[in-house]
Amino acid sequence: MFNFFRKKIIEGIVEDSPKVEETKKQIAKITYHVDEDNAIWIDCFWSGEQEGSHLAFADLLEKVSNGELLGDTMEFIESNCDTEGKKIAYDEVVDTVLRLQQMRLFNVMNEVGGNSDVSDDEPVVSPINAANMQK
Repeated sequence: MFNFFRKKIIEGIVEDSPKVEETKKQIAKITYHVDEDNAIWIDCFWSGEQEGSHLAFADLLEKVSNGELLGDTMEFIESNCDTEGKKIAYDEVVDTVLRLQQMRLFNVMNEVGGNSDVSDDEPVVSPINAANMQK
């Protein structure tokens, strides 16, 4: 379930990283958070003042959706693990992400292999058609 939220709803929820210095103006962003009911809330933005910001948003959305930013995100999270408790939580996050990716891949492979109208016992091409194809 996806929902949309505004900044005043999420104030205080997202912990600001002390390492992040905002040096450039944001032209596009996507923000997600999960509430206690496991509902996913989404906020997105692109600047109407910056030419092409909607295209930067489209690029960001595609990179988030295809998993291209996962490695960078995991590196960022790991670099902020300054206590043993955070390191343990990070390891659990890594394990969970890998397990979820494996489940998704398994489901995709089952969908690809399982949508056949032909049973495994029947030939894909009938012997008569195969003989005609070689002529």
